[in-house]
Amino acid sequence: MKILLTGAGGFVGKRILERLLERGQTDVRCMLRDTSKGTALQAIAAVHPAAQVELIAANLKNPSDIAAALDGVPWRNLTAEAVCRHLLNALDSHVMNELLFNIEMEWLLDRHS
Repeated sequence: MKILLTGAGGFVGKRILERLLERGQTDVRCMLRDTSKGTALQAIAAVHPAAQVELIAANLKNPSDIAAALDGVPWRNLTAEAVCRHLLNALDSHVMNELLFNIEMEWLLDRHS
């Protein structure tokens, strides 16, 4: 099952990618605002040859970027898209990344426990 990881280029995002791959997740789409940070993610993915790590340039402030990032991701992430659409005007991108991180981590921890 494909997982969308927002903020993948940041310190926390890289650690989450490492943990996902270490736990056997093999299909991760990494959402990056700054694609120059993709090199570090590719290095992490190289340690796990069975993994398919996709890098996608996207900004949470742009609804069309969010739609593209969610394309092909299971329906459970559509909740995150709906949250984004309603909160984009009220929250800055840092708060939004934290919100999506918490949604994803709760699901992942439940799934792997």
